Amino acid sequence: MVNRFFTKPNVGTLSAISLAASSSAFASLIPVVPPTDLSTPIGIGSGAPILNWDINGDSANDFSFVFRYYSNTSWQALMGTSPTNNVLGDSSFTPTANYARSYSAGALIASGNPAFSGSGVAAIILGSLYSGSLYGGFARGGNFNQPRFAGFRFDIAGQPHYGFLEMAVNANGTNGTIDFISAAYESDPNVGIQTQSIVPEPTTLAALAAGGLAMLTSRRRKLAVAA
Repeated sequence: MVNRFFTKPNVGTLSAISLAASSSAFASLIPVVPPTDLSTPIGIGSGAPILNWDINGDSANDFSFVFRYYSNTSWQALMGTSPTNNVLGDSSFTPTANYARSYSAGALIASGNPAFSGSGVAAIILGSLYSGSLYGGFARGGNFNQPRFAGFRFDIAGQPHYGFLEMAVNANGTNGTIDFISAAYESDPNVGIQTQSIVPEPTTLAALAAGGLAMLTSRRRKLAVAA
């Protein structure tokens, strides 16, 4: 599992963050609760569980995730898409190899970015292992089991909104996992968004509303005790 300084923020904490940001340059960035971490025991292939994600709480599933094995040493971590809800692809984004791009903090996710998945692409590969080699933006190049960002756009009332999801892909010999860390989207349609880990650091805690500050402080103390 990925080491995290904080546990995942809940809806109350995210609301406090959003309120605290209302006077900043990121006034329209809406933090959202990321999916629950996904874990698949080694050896489970086509029967691997599918995890659905409703980004904005409108009871419509926007994306889905699955980690599946083809053998004990061959696997894929996938993110399901739709014609209206798309993910950025990398240079190998072709009809036969649909790999997701991964980004570090500070990247712009916007309409000008190339290779958003679209019609005819039902899923893109976050990371995979074939014949002893890692592939995909969340596995190759030292990115395996490291937090990285995926850029996406999804439909709200017929308008595209851009967002990001911070996550990490890992296979530890027992389970294959997709660990979800943070997520946000832009409230205004057709406006780009910059990738950033939206779980606040100690220097930003003073900007939180009082309720959110108390909740986050409690979570930090619990995490310190658990460590």
